Amino acid sequence: MAATNHAIEGATGEISCFICADNTYENTFPTEIRAKAMKWIKLHSHYDDEHP
Repeated sequence: MAATNHAIEGATGEISCFICADNTYENTFPTEIRAKAMKWIKLHSHYDDEHP
């Protein structure tokens, strides 16, 4: 179970940090839904930085 969790969380953390590194992906969303669309990925990116 720990290996599965690490595989999922590790990959997700790396991808979310890569996506949040610049605004290219974020700018693909219309302005009115951009913040809502990016909420989970930004929170996950910051969480992984704070909690290894």
